[in-house]
Amino acid sequence: GYSVEFTTQGSPSTSHSRMSSSLAAGLNVGTVNFKQLGEDAVGLAASALRQMCLKHVDVILLYLPLGDPGLVGALPALEELGFFFGGLHPGWNGGDALILQYHNNFELETASIVLESPDSEPLLRYVLDCYQKTTSAKV
Repeated sequence: GYSVEFTTQGSPSTSHSRMSSSLAAGLNVGTVNFKQLGEDAVGLAASALRQMCLKHVDVILLYLPLGDPGLVGALPALEELGFFFGGLHPGWNGGDALILQYHNNFELETASIVLESPDSEPLLRYVLDCYQKTTSAKV
């Protein structure tokens, strides 16, 4: 089977993050990839978010290493910026990633979501709850 490793620590192991960002212009989706979370991670994420929002990017995806010791401590501040749960990416960058998403000035059309299986309903409710919390915090 596949084993997932993650940490419950809250402090980054370094002061400087390693990250990159990109834009898929045809989709109008920006991606911010953190290879390592440092003490500056939230500030870097905020800066990348601001730059992409100024370019009117519709969706910004934030990939965070699931096993990084700084992840747990960074999550509340990232949620305050408006990021919310988007998914998990097993095997990303030699490990696993937590994906957070940010929607820039558009409403999610929840009525148009079609589930492949009723078993996925609890996950959809969780994601929509996260979305509601962050959108109400942005107002």
